[in-house]
Amino acid sequence: MDSQILENPKACTTLPTLPGVAIQILDLCQREEPDLPKMAQVIGQDPALSVRLLKIVNSPYFAVPRQVAKLDHAVALLGVDAVRTLALTFSIVKSLRRDSTEGADLSRFWRRSPISGVAARQLGQWATLPDPEALFLAALLQDIGTLALRTAFSRKYPPLLARSQDDHRALIALEQAELGTDHAEVGGWLAQLWQLPGIYEISLRGSHDPDQASVYGDLLTFVKTVAVSGLLAEIWVIEDPTAAMPHASSNAEQMLQMEAEDVQSAVTEISQALPGTSTLFEIDLGDTQAQ
Repeated sequence: MDSQILENPKACTTLPTLPGVAIQILDLCQREEPDLPKMAQVIGQDPALSVRLLKIVNSPYFAVPRQVAKLDHAVALLGVDAVRTLALTFSIVKSLRRDSTEGADLSRFWRRSPISGVAARQLGQWATLPDPEALFLAALLQDIGTLALRTAFSRKYPPLLARSQDDHRALIALEQAELGTDHAEVGGWLAQLWQLPGIYEISLRGSHDPDQASVYGDLLTFVKTVAVSGLLAEIWVIEDPTAAMPHASSNAEQMLQMEAEDVQSAVTEISQALPGTSTLFEIDLGDTQAQ
C-alpha cells in the first residue's frame, strides 16, 4: 500500500481499537509459556466476556463432559489458542458494535461478518483445517477495513458504499479507483497495527485475492477458506441471492476443489448454525434461512 494512502487512517484517532482486555490476552498468548491462570484473571476483569466464555464452553459446540462453572477451569479446558480467539472475537464484536452505532450504512457489514465467520468454520471442517476458531475470527474480521475507511474518509467513503449498491465486488472496484486501495489491504494493516498473529494479517490482505498472499500449503488453504466464506455469506446478505450462489460455488470449486453438492451441503450447515451464532454474539442476523 502506498504510504501516502495511509496518512488519513494513521492520523485518524477514532479508528476501531482493541479493548484493553483483548490486548492483555494477546500479550499473554504470545509469551513462550502462556500463564493460563493469569489469562483467566484478565478475562475476569470483563464480566460480560466471562459469562460468554463460560456460555460457549458449556455449549454443544464444545460438548464438555460436565458443566463448567469456573473461569480458570474453562480456560484450562479450551487451551491457549481457543481462548485467544474466542476472547478476541467477543471483545472485538462488542467494541466495533459500540464504535459503529452511527453507521446505518454499514448494516450489511454487521450481517456479512458473523455469517462469514460461521461459513469459514464450516468450510474448515470440509478442508480438515486444524483451527476452526481462528478461521472464524479471520473471516469475521475480513471486512474490518470497511470501518477504517469509512472513519478515515468520512465524506468520501459513504458515497462509495451507496454507489456499490451492496455489491461487494463493485465496492472493491470503487475503493481501488477512488482511494487507490481497498478494505482488504487496509484490514491487513489494521491487523498489523493491533499486533494480531500473522495469520490474520495474511488472511485479511488475501481475502479478495488469496493467490497474492504468497503462502503455501495449509496456510494458503486457510486464506482461501476465508475468501470463500465471504462469498458464501453473500447468499444471506444481498437482495438477489440467486446471483450469489453460483458465484460462491464456482469460487469454492476453483479455490477449495469443492463439488457443487459439497457447497450445497455447506450452505445447509451454515444455515443451521446461524441461529446459535446470532444468540451467542447477540447480533441480529435477520432471516437465517438460506435464500
